[in-house]
Amino acid sequence: MSNSKQQAVEDIRKLARQFKGLIEFADEIESVGSLERAANEASNRIEKYKSDEEEAAKSYLLAKQKSDDQQAHADMQIDEANEKAEKIIAFAGEKAASHMADAQIKAQTVKAEAELYRAKVLGEVKALESERLVMVQEKAELGAVLSGLKSELEALKKRIS
Repeated sequence: MSNSKQQAVEDIRKLARQFKGLIEFADEIESVGSLERAANEASNRIEKYKSDEEEAAKSYLLAKQKSDDQQAHADMQIDEANEKAEKIIAFAGEKAASHMADAQIKAQTVKAEAELYRAKVLGEVKALESERLVMVQEKAELGAVLSGLKSELEALKKRIS
């Protein structure tokens, strides 16, 4: 080979080695670019996760506040219902006591009236018993008078006959 061809081959090989280094360098730059893109994507995801986490925390706090408000409202309604029930029970107790007192007064009145009626009836029974005894006595006396009259009548009949 001639010197100029040999020189050309060496130049080509030299250029090829330089291109090979440039290609390897380009591959490394490309890898660095891929890593930077991956790092950027990871950073973007991290920012998105942080944003989502903040939104979730806000939603949680809002839901918790709403739940706490609803619980407080429910507790208040329960307290009001309990107070109302206590008032109703107290009122019913008072009414029952009032009705019981009225019933006792009526029972005492009825009992007193019954006692008075009983005493009256017993008085009437005693009076009737006294009258009966008087009548029995009068009957006995009338029986004796009748017996005497019958005897006199018999005596008269014997005299007349």
